[in-house]
Amino acid sequence: MKDARVADRSKAANALGRAYVQSAIKPIDEQAAELAMTYVLDDPSPKVRLALAQALVASERAPRHIILSLAQDQAEISSTILLGSPCLTDADLIDIMVTGTNQTHAMIALRRTVSAPVSAALVEVCRDYDAALLLQNPGANIPVIAFRRLAERFATHAQIRELLLDRAIPEDARLRLVDALSQSLAQSTFIQNVLAPGAISHVMTTATDDAVICLQQSASQRGSTIIQYLHVQRRLTPAFLMTLLHRGELPFLCAIFAELSGTSNKRVRSILADGRMQAVQNLLITCGMSEIIAADFAHTVILWRQARPSATASHMTDRRSSPGQLERLAERLEIADKRSDARGYAARQINAAA
Repeated sequence: MKDARVADRSKAANALGRAYVQSAIKPIDEQAAELAMTYVLDDPSPKVRLALAQALVASERAPRHIILSLAQDQAEISSTILLGSPCLTDADLIDIMVTGTNQTHAMIALRRTVSAPVSAALVEVCRDYDAALLLQNPGANIPVIAFRRLAERFATHAQIRELLLDRAIPEDARLRLVDALSQSLAQSTFIQNVLAPGAISHVMTTATDDAVICLQQSASQRGSTIIQYLHVQRRLTPAFLMTLLHRGELPFLCAIFAELSGTSNKRVRSILADGRMQAVQNLLITCGMSEIIAADFAHTVILWRQARPSATASHMTDRRSSPGQLERLAERLEIADKRSDARGYAARQINAAA
């Protein structure tokens, strides 16, 4: 090894590695072979170390210390080991990716099988390119928490968004992607050339509301994760709740009010369907609405009851006029909500300056 050329040393290292993993050798010879392979790790030529890596990469019998050393060698050598060695445990892969390069992350994402813990760790540190590789790897076991993190980190990345939308991801993660898609469309040159700024906002809000309703209808747990996401994102505005009421999405509306107030879904449904205005108003205040907004919304609920198909003939006039009334009330609620937000913002700024 000291005097031979690089080509000869490479052949010898590869032959040594293949003999170790393929032949039945005596324990004393096995120990000698391990010592010889360990000596090869110090060879100054990366070609020699690569030849050893190629001989050992597919075997489960390869010495662990040699595999770990090769996995942290130069890029071409480490890529060979990271991509194919079955000797690397989940803990090994996670430790390597923490201090590894982008190429390290890519090789781990492309492994024949990627366990759930490794996938979850990888999405925390990888770049968008590696995330796309992971999503396209049929052998990758990606847990729910990793899908949520991918949606949080790469919602604005078109390719990753498309890959995620093709998967069975949680409803809240899907809704995050829908929001990002809506924002991307609103910022596109085509949309801005076709629609006025006010129209863009209206169209995107309407489309996003439609998507929320569709997701809730297909949700397996009555949209609880969707409600939590909307609440965190401050999307449960009076205007949105008015939209649900106007469209007759009573189950979704009841689930939201039950989640916000801590009241049973059955009790919420009873209050909205038959409760007096004061009971409806108290429920809405418990959900976090101000008294003014709650009073207007409660009045809207009464109008909605009168406009239902089950209403008596004496309410026909109210039913014909209620759509316009509901739209005006929705606008009033939106204005009141914005003014309430402005007052809260001013109060926080004053307190911060005090």
